[in-house]
Amino acid sequence: MNQLRDRLAAANPVPDLRCYTREQVTATVSMILSDAAQADEAVTKHNTDEIPAVRPRRRRHRWVVGLFAGLIVVPTAAGAVVGGIHTGIFAPSPPDGTSSENAVGEEFLNSKDPEIRSLVRDLTGEFPLPAGSSYAPLLKSYPSIVNTLEQRTTLAQSVSIYAQCEWYQDWLKGDSGRRAADQPIIDAMPTWKYWHFAIDDTTGHNSGLEILNTIVAETRVGTTTMISQYVSANCLGRGPLVPSPDPSPKS
Repeated sequence: MNQLRDRLAAANPVPDLRCYTREQVTATVSMILSDAAQADEAVTKHNTDEIPAVRPRRRRHRWVVGLFAGLIVVPTAAGAVVGGIHTGIFAPSPPDGTSSENAVGEEFLNSKDPEIRSLVRDLTGEFPLPAGSSYAPLLKSYPSIVNTLEQRTTLAQSVSIYAQCEWYQDWLKGDSGRRAADQPIIDAMPTWKYWHFAIDDTTGHNSGLEILNTIVAETRVGTTTMISQYVSANCLGRGPLVPSPDPSPKS
């Protein structure tokens, strides 16, 4: 499953409410977009009858650090806010001197619409997988079950993380020859086009990119410390990802 989607769904702040009115939906979207007029317009475009709430998923731990959110969890009112895949809701620019949690100017898409699977399938073409791996489990997770609005960049990040886990696991399971063949892919991961890591506005620290660069440096010399920690936290037994690999060699 989309890791960020799971984490945000688990953080639903009003899990016990049974239904949501138009005013509640508008307030939620307004809070996320910091634009009350845009939120009201989006809600007005679509049917906003009260809809039963879905109880959130159990919270799961994730070690992925610093990716842009690019995702809205509207408490089961997403179906009321959107119609079809397009919502007409675009991420605004952040206030001066701050970074955005979203891809500025990019539309939020309805991840429950069947068309979303075709979009994700197109994105998988940008990230080849190791021999024997497949995107089929990831594609089966779309359309999503959780009511979310996701940006294309966020969907691409989900594909990137899936591919990243496949390559990391392939490297860990491989002999010296396989690892040497996989290394150029791992070396290139910090430059993959859809990474948009959140940067600390005060210190400029980019912890997400730092993790990827550390994995590059360690795998080049055969060290498994960081890559094993990353896989254990983000890949093994998580959603659509492949079964756990054989234990990796000691560092």
